Order: sequence, then structure tokens, then C-alpha cells
Amino acid sequence: MENTVSDDNQFGSISASIMQEVQEQDFSSMEEMQSFVESKIHQQNQACKDDFHGLSSEQMYDFLYHPFDSADTLNFHLPQSELPDAAVLTLFLSMAEGIGETGIKPTAKGNLPRKICMVAAQVYITKYQHQQRWHRGSVNKEDDFYELHATRKIAEIAGLIRTYKGKFILSKKAKGLLAKQKYNEIYFILFQTAVLKFNWGYGDGYPECLIIQQGFAFSLYLLMRYGNTKKPQAFYEDAFMQAFPAALDDPELRDDELRDSERSFRGCYTFRTMERFAEFFGLVSIEKDKRKSYSYDIAITKQPLLDEIVEFPFLFASVDDSIQH
Repeated sequence: MENTVSDDNQFGSISASIMQEVQEQDFSSMEEMQSFVESKIHQQNQACKDDFHGLSSEQMYDFLYHPFDSADTLNFHLPQSELPDAAVLTLFLSMAEGIGETGIKPTAKGNLPRKICMVAAQVYITKYQHQQRWHRGSVNKEDDFYELHATRKIAEIAGLIRTYKGKFILSKKAKGLLAKQKYNEIYFILFQTAVLKFNWGYGDGYPECLIIQQGFAFSLYLLMRYGNTKKPQAFYEDAFMQAFPAALDDPELRDDELRDSERSFRGCYTFRTMERFAEFFGLVSIEKDKRKSYSYDIAITKQPLLDEIVEFPFLFASVDDSIQH
């Protein structure tokens, strides 16, 4: 994913402030000046920034570019629950049961057959009825059921299912995990694949907005810090745009004929991050405003699974939650 944190926007002020300090000093050599500049850059990179909700520039860099390899900043763990409560896992297990030991032939379009789709839809709608905020028509094929389609795509990218001799089959890795009932490991594989390799913008009609997926760890940080109390979607939209204001300059957003750039970005952020990712993976619960029958306003609360899978070593339980929307 491309770097969408503009040097001019987020980090340009470092050069200006350091330059002023350099001019106020009397250095005996170029080496002394270079050492001074490097020290100041390091200090500023470690300083917490209000726009980043308490993160430093270095921590944000880790979030964006090394989320699974920055132990001092964040750590991901297998869920403690043996069977994590998440729609994506429920759908994978239903799909895996349908594929079975011997595999199953796909449709002419290369999708899951109708029976698997109908069974998975019934399981999903029954168990996650609270996630059905908009009417879903009957499911007769995979194209009718985005959540199942996305689960299959993620599972294929993750190497849990594949096509062999004209059939969908479970991989050796998937069979081994299923046989040992290592459902938390399957969940984590799906999670890691979804954030790193699956395209969040797949088929949603919004502009590309790569920073939304690239900033998934920052969104999880916001949810961890503020998610204990129910908050409206706009709270998280505002926080994300505050951290990445340059995202609104995306030419595709400006060219969106149906929405202005901010409205388009807000809708894209909430749809991809909160609904298609965080809720689908059991990390948040979402409640529609029942007072507004035709509104897309929702309230978001973090779920225990989020605390199980991600840890921010620098973030204490007593963090200030005084910011109000």
C-alpha cells in the first residue's frame, strides 16, 4: 500500500522547527551539527501528537508499515477463546463443512454451489441477526451473499481452501487445524490475511482510499482507547480524518459525483473499517439508531475479542477517555 501520510502535512513541521534551533546554535563542526539535528529529529518523532490521539510519529509509522513486527508499539495474539464469536469464522466453518473431505465442484462462474450458500446464509442470519441492518433478499448464489463471498476470497488468499482438479478443497493446513479444533488459529489466519492481503475496497463502489486499510491498526487503537463506551460513527471518522487530513485530497474523492470528498470518505471509512472489518471479525458491536428509520447513523462499542487479539504495551487501562464527540 502506498504511503499516504504526507511529509508536508504530518512531518514537515519537524524540519522547520529544527532549522530554527540549528540557526540559534554555534557548532564547531558539521559532525556536531549533524548529531544535534539527529537528536532533535529523534525527540520529535517520539513526542506524542494530539492529532494522533497520543501516539508519536514513530508509533504511527509502526502502525502503518510494521503492524505485525513492532513489539514495543503493538502486538497481535491468538484469541483466548477456543471458538471466537465472529461472523467470518462462522461462515468459514459452514463453508468448510460443505466442502468436506472430498471437495465440491464450483458453479460455472467458479463460485460456491447453491446449497452451501443457502445453508451458510441461514446460519449467518440466525446467529447474527443483529447485524442485518438492511434488508437482505433470498440467497440463491454466492453473488447474493457478500459476506460469504468475502470469506471464500480471504480463505483462498490465506491458503485454507483452494481449487484442485476442478473442485474446491480444503488445504492440508485447514484440515489439520479443523481436525484439532484450532478455531482460534483459523480466525487469526483469516484476520491477518484480511488486513494485509485482501482488498477492503473490493466491490463496494467507493474510491480507492488506501489509507483506510493501511491505517487499520490505528482504528483498532482508537477502538481500544475509546470503545468501552458507545460512540457514534462520526467520532471515529473525525479521529481518523484528524490523523490523516491529506486523505481528503485524493483525486478520486474529489471526482465523486455523488458525494463531496468528506462525505464520501466518511461513508467509506465506516463501511469498510467498522462494518465489513471490525464487526465482521467480532471486534465491535454496531447498533443502528432506531429513532431514525432511514438513517445510516450507528453507534459502536468494542467487544471482548478486540482485547484478546491486540495489545498496545504503552496504553494503560487508565487512559484518558475524556474526549467527547
